[in-house]
Amino acid sequence: MSEAIYKKTIGKGRDIVMLHGWGLHSGLFEDIAEQLASQFCCHLIDLPGFGRSEDLKGDYTLATVADHVAAHIPDNSIVLGWSMGGLVAQQMAISHPDKVAELVLVATSPRMVADEGWPHGISLDVLNDFAEQLTNDYEQTLMRFLALQSQGSDSAKKDIRLLRERVFAHGIPQKRALHAGLNILETTDLCSAFCKLTIPVTIILGKLDMLVPVSVGDELKKMLLHCHVRILKGAGHAPFISHPEKFMVAIRDCVNV
Repeated sequence: MSEAIYKKTIGKGRDIVMLHGWGLHSGLFEDIAEQLASQFCCHLIDLPGFGRSEDLKGDYTLATVADHVAAHIPDNSIVLGWSMGGLVAQQMAISHPDKVAELVLVATSPRMVADEGWPHGISLDVLNDFAEQLTNDYEQTLMRFLALQSQGSDSAKKDIRLLRERVFAHGIPQKRALHAGLNILETTDLCSAFCKLTIPVTIILGKLDMLVPVSVGDELKKMLLHCHVRILKGAGHAPFISHPEKFMVAIRDCVNV
């Protein structure tokens, strides 16, 4: 694969790969990575077309993104995926099992869009609204999405201020990647494959998350009995920003160091 991908590595210990959500970049994990660096070798990756990584030259799908990221990470990694990054993490566990020894899924699930049979996700109307607005003013659209991610958290004002400070810190996301990312969020359904995972899986959810409701924890526990679910009280969609200490405790408690 010729496209350049950005990866920052800090720390020593078990490899843990951190994958960010839609519209953002891995810089959001830097504070957490510095705290975890005494126990883990943290690999912060910008997904294709976001942050400092080049866009994919071919099809931009969940499978191609997972293939691209998998080519740049160590074997037998813990893979932490937040929001859309959680879909990439799950897809890598399915299609590149040699790369993923353990999953940590943060504010995400195998299926991100809600419908009558799956009430545990984002409204399709909300995603369609963002897709339409991207064409006209994508910077403002990103800011609206950040506000939605912070909504519900008991530190919402502080969270959105931090997100706004960092969202464009490493350049503007590629429009193609933004649209493709929304399509991934809208169309992905990994439920049947999720049920078959045999590796350790930790789910970390924010109690007040307005995008991925906490109800998904019970559903995922039914689907995969050996998964471990942690609920962070007071947290919204970005618990590593609103409650970093509790977030790190959850990782250290649940992950096999």
